[in-house]
Amino acid sequence: MLRDGRLREWYQDSEPPFIPGMDIAGTIDEIGDAVNAESGLAIGGNVVGIIDNHGQHGGYSECIVLDARSVRPKPARADFPEAASFLMNALTVRTALDALALPPGSTLLVTGAAGAFGGCAVQLGAPRNACMCAGAPR
Repeated sequence: MLRDGRLREWYQDSEPPFIPGMDIAGTIDEIGDAVNAESGLAIGGNVVGIIDNHGQHGGYSECIVLDARSVRPKPARADFPEAASFLMNALTVRTALDALALPPGSTLLVTGAAGAFGGCAVQLGAPRNACMCAGAPR
């Protein structure tokens, strides 16, 4: 959307360059003094994160500085592209579930539960005491 101009108004008060991308995965080069050891973050550690890419920083950046709260250790079995892709699915599901505000005991039909988004919906919806039904409606 940034490339084809649909976000022109969103960026009208910002100075170029505009760097797209919200999903990141990479290796920590430096850590600020305020980051505590309990965060699980360390120099040389591999992380995943989400960036609010409004302006001159984004996931397409070669290097980026982020708040420690914006990153988490990368799952060991995932490569960097896989790791970078899973957070946005989970964040989108979390936003949708929050917007739905299903009361306890609700039923939510998840079509495509074998995919990344659907799988996250089942995993994140179940702890909310919702009955998660995977499959296609009949």
